[in-house]
Amino acid sequence: MSPEWMTKAEVAEMLRVTPRTIENYVKRGDLKAPSRVGGRVLWQRATIQASLGVSSPAHACLPTPAGAVC
Repeated sequence: MSPEWMTKAEVAEMLRVTPRTIENYVKRGDLKAPSRVGGRVLWQRATIQASLGVSSPAHACLPTPAGAVC
């Protein structure tokens, strides 16, 4: 997979959450909805980072019921 485009599993791994949590983030509006590329559901890395307001995924934090996930 190109580093530009990420699967749900790759986004979840980057944010250290489950794929289901990624779905919840999209429903809540914390992350932008993915794009369809060649029949696959993918996110652009830059879009994920922009949604989180960070330039580096190492500094990405999202709220969860158990506390912030960074």
